[in-house]
Amino acid sequence: MDGSIELSAEQRKVLLRACQYGSDARALRRAQIVLLLAEGRSYRDVRAVMFCSFDLIRDCVLSFRQGGTAAVLKERAGKPAVVPNWLLAVQRWLQTRSPQDFGFFRSRWSCSALAETLGLGKGHPLER
Repeated sequence: MDGSIELSAEQRKVLLRACQYGSDARALRRAQIVLLLAEGRSYRDVRAVMFCSFDLIRDCVLSFRQGGTAAVLKERAGKPAVVPNWLLAVQRWLQTRSPQDFGFFRSRWSCSALAETLGLGKGHPLER
């Protein structure tokens, strides 16, 4: 598939405005990809500069060709994050405790105190 894109002056302006003033990081990333391709950069160059996959680049090109800049900047409906019930139970339990309850000399939780309390301290298989 030919990955070249031609932008009108108005389309370029819209994408640049999204890069400068937009609040959606994903739309910003897609706008940058389209702008780089419009400058004549190859998929390989865009991938190296943006640290993204070829699939994302292809999706940006397809979106642009099907719906223009509006399709590129459109918010994508993603799956909401699912927090497991056991993690919510641990969170509720920890909110009723302080680090002092576990022998720490601190009044607020730190990442290391929390990890040690949950058994994720040094030498744990999940630590890498």
